[in-house]
Amino acid sequence: MTPSVSFLSLSALQAPLQVDDVENLGDVQEIMITGGLDSLENLSFGTSNVTNITPGSLKHVPKLKSIYIMKNRIGEIAPGLFYNLTHLENITIHLNDIKLQLHANSISNLPSLKNLIIKDCFAELPKDLITQCEALITLDLSQNRITDALAFQGATSLQTISLIGNRLTLKSKDQLDWDYMDMGMYSPFNTLSELKKLDLSHNNISKIFDDWRFVLPNSCQFLSNKITVNLQHNDISSVNLYQPATQSDSSAPVTQPNSSILLDNNPLNCDCRMYNLAMRLQGLKPTTTEPKFNVGNAQCKSPPHLQGDLFKNLSPYDLYCEEMTEEVRFNCTSVLIRPAYRDLYYDCDFAPPFFPNTEQYGVEQLSLKLQYPPNDLSNLTLSLLNLTNIGLQEIPFSPSESVKEIDLSKNNLTEIPIRFIESNTSLYLSSNPFDCSCFARDSVIALRGSSNIKDLDTVSCANGVSISELEISTLCHSNTLIIAEIGGIFLFLLILFTLAFIFSRQIVDHFGHRIFPCCFIDDPDNSPKEYDIFISYAHKDQKYVNKLLPKLENDFKLKVCVHYRDWEVGDFIPDQINRSVLNSRKTIILLSNSFLDSTFANLEFRTAHNLALKEGRERVILIILEDVSKHEKLSEELKYHMKMNTYLNWDDSRFDEKLRRRTIPQLYNKKKFVRPAILKPIFKQATENNLKKALDVHLNSAGQLVNLAQNKKDIENV
Repeated sequence: MTPSVSFLSLSALQAPLQVDDVENLGDVQEIMITGGLDSLENLSFGTSNVTNITPGSLKHVPKLKSIYIMKNRIGEIAPGLFYNLTHLENITIHLNDIKLQLHANSISNLPSLKNLIIKDCFAELPKDLITQCEALITLDLSQNRITDALAFQGATSLQTISLIGNRLTLKSKDQLDWDYMDMGMYSPFNTLSELKKLDLSHNNISKIFDDWRFVLPNSCQFLSNKITVNLQHNDISSVNLYQPATQSDSSAPVTQPNSSILLDNNPLNCDCRMYNLAMRLQGLKPTTTEPKFNVGNAQCKSPPHLQGDLFKNLSPYDLYCEEMTEEVRFNCTSVLIRPAYRDLYYDCDFAPPFFPNTEQYGVEQLSLKLQYPPNDLSNLTLSLLNLTNIGLQEIPFSPSESVKEIDLSKNNLTEIPIRFIESNTSLYLSSNPFDCSCFARDSVIALRGSSNIKDLDTVSCANGVSISELEISTLCHSNTLIIAEIGGIFLFLLILFTLAFIFSRQIVDHFGHRIFPCCFIDDPDNSPKEYDIFISYAHKDQKYVNKLLPKLENDFKLKVCVHYRDWEVGDFIPDQINRSVLNSRKTIILLSNSFLDSTFANLEFRTAHNLALKEGRERVILIILEDVSKHEKLSEELKYHMKMNTYLNWDDSRFDEKLRRRTIPQLYNKKKFVRPAILKPIFKQATENNLKKALDVHLNSAGQLVNLAQNKKDIENV
């Protein structure tokens, strides 16, 4: 029926009305029920201009179970409108054309109410809207203007709540200054322990509450094992979670509820505060029971370099925060908090004067990237020193135990940093043009055998050959084709001449300058040196030096160089070795097992040995302290030298006499042999084709000739 009146009174209806008996009311604006509807169970007001239901009218429908008010203009639900309807199970108010005003206790004392729907009504919720409705299980307040969610805390049986498309922030007026990292904050739903579905999508929520982060005990637990919280299309920028389990204990059993939180279409700030969420997406188990976080296709809104990226595709190593405090930055380019690396990362031109306490940033260690290398590491305590891509040609500092890792990649280093390899410092060395010549053979072997080179597979020589794939035997490979062309007889004569020259130098010098004085001139190489003797030894053999030094300086009146006394502090050790050998007439080698174990002692021998071969004169005096023939580090150079030269034994009864003859310069040693002009072409050809490459020739295990002196310069023509 469609009455033309603005007021409709329903009374004295004798038959029980089951469904929608009052519809299409036309111009009726107010409904009053005065009595006679004792059997009515379902009442529907649809598509009309009804603006008011007279308070107290519904008490005349005591058996009412469902009421539907749709597409009307009702201005308010008066307090007590539904009072004492003990059979009422469903209330639906939908698509109201004007703002619907609700009052405290508008929905109260309805013990049978199960479903309450107030949708698209421009409504705002007062506090305590719903009271004494213990049976209420479904609440739909979608598409309204709700800003607070304190209206239904008394409905403890609620299982489904829909608040889609409102203006919720879930912050009360005294909580508007909350920071998303605050702890101990609970949502208005934290007492609803039966909740199974909570749809808060399309609101203004910016915070993940504590009772959404993990399952809390007892009365604070609202997340049941099968709940879904829909937070899609909100204003959540960060999800701050507790620290995830480490890899070592990630296998520990943790009860996983079947609950989840949906986070699609939120403006995520993908910084260090999202690290723990990213770790969960990587499969790491949390240490507490918590829901599953489903980010779906959520994208990063910030920082700029990650804007538009899917969060689920990010690595935890992409997430960091930048510290902007000037007192901490020290004019550095950037200071980053990197939870994936557990460090505070500085990017500076020069090392800052001091660093802050890392604990206040939730990390454990410091890392430093510099544009200019430091001269000393002793005042730095770092997990990583990054010196990549700064054009470094040599390392100006020494190893330090206070710096665990050094990144030297993408520089111009040619010398393998043997000091750092021996110090057990972890290194990155890729993209450097390292020298892989015969002279650097030992360093290449040490590099390949080190377990502390983090990028060994990508370290290469200057010619581009990978060091990990390099054939060591090719470093000092002799030119066997040239040797074969010379012929067996000439090779025999050359070797014979070389042996005679090495073992009989004193005889030649002693008699030759008397028999053939025209062939001897003053030797410019015998010009006064800074030292007569340089002693090379391992530090464990210091006691022998303590006995030998007084003998040389006091008894023999010689000037002696020893590293602990005569070397300059802070200078590069290989440079010191080279100068000590060059500035001394001879080098005494105290050969022992400790000597063979010392890298620098071996370097001193090789320097003196190579110089002696180059000059063609005796520069090395070998003193055997103990039997070293079975030592695994006895090099081919030493074996060759011991085989081709005489040496002294420390326990020789005539040791002092022999040492005096070998160390004190003689007059005849100041003459140099000059080959007659007629023989110069012969000596020149022999020198150029053979001698320069035959001074360090030996057989390897494969029966091939190997020349360890391949990288030496040609012997000068005389």
